[in-house]
Amino acid sequence: MLRLLPATRRSIETHAVETYPQECCGFLIGAAGPVRLAHRIHRLTNTCPPSPHPRYEADPREWLWVERSLAHAEEIIG
Repeated sequence: MLRLLPATRRSIETHAVETYPQECCGFLIGAAGPVRLAHRIHRLTNTCPPSPHPRYEADPREWLWVERSLAHAEEIIG
């Protein structure tokens, strides 16, 4: 089971509205366990140029930076 804090959910919705009609993506960061609690997100940057055919590509360096910046007991859970 995955739980989102209300502020986390609003942040995801805001990101989607800001990037529409293009795609968006990000990481849910939180504590893993029987119930995963996402307490923050990290928006990823879409490196694909805008086009009529929505596509998404994340920069692997950004992905690695996020993994290295996690605090103790934090994980990418989604």
